[in-house]
Amino acid sequence: MNPVKGSCGYIRRKKIFLTCILIVVILISVGLFLCGYLATKTSKNILTVVAFLGVLPMAKALVSLILFLPHKSLPEDDFRQLSDAAGSTGTLYADMIFTPCGRVLHLDAMYASRTEAACLLLAPNAKKEQQIVDDLTESMKKRGENIHVHIFHETSELAARIQSISEKDEPASEQFLEFLRMILV
Repeated sequence: MNPVKGSCGYIRRKKIFLTCILIVVILISVGLFLCGYLATKTSKNILTVVAFLGVLPMAKALVSLILFLPHKSLPEDDFRQLSDAAGSTGTLYADMIFTPCGRVLHLDAMYASRTEAACLLLAPNAKKEQQIVDDLTESMKKRGENIHVHIFHETSELAARIQSISEKDEPASEQFLEFLRMILV
């Protein structure tokens, strides 16, 4: 089963899923090639062609796996803390790898409301933070929404911010949530 984008543990489950797909496709391709070779005693047969066509989905799975390998999932305890703070208002995403402007960026968690996006980045990197803020605000301005993006480095800080946002703000627009789902990898 393919993991759900934006859910807790997504990156971990996606790595396992892609590794399984990669192994299965390799085994099928090698099996087809060997069957064709053993049956005809030559590599010039239709099963060789079919086996080499299996390289295409294998390459796609390998590229996706390489994209996910450097990133880790948000710990379940941290997600529970954020989920408790969010309650039923707003939308909480975890384990986000997204491509808003052609770059691949990673966020551990994000809480989205009508006027604000609060993000958790557990591995601080000033250049990466600025890219995330710039890309998200620029992309939303193009869509006609004014969203303020804030980066937090501690789960407790983000949980406190989520509580303050959820008390006074309304849930994010469907347009913003659709945009987030669209740019998630």
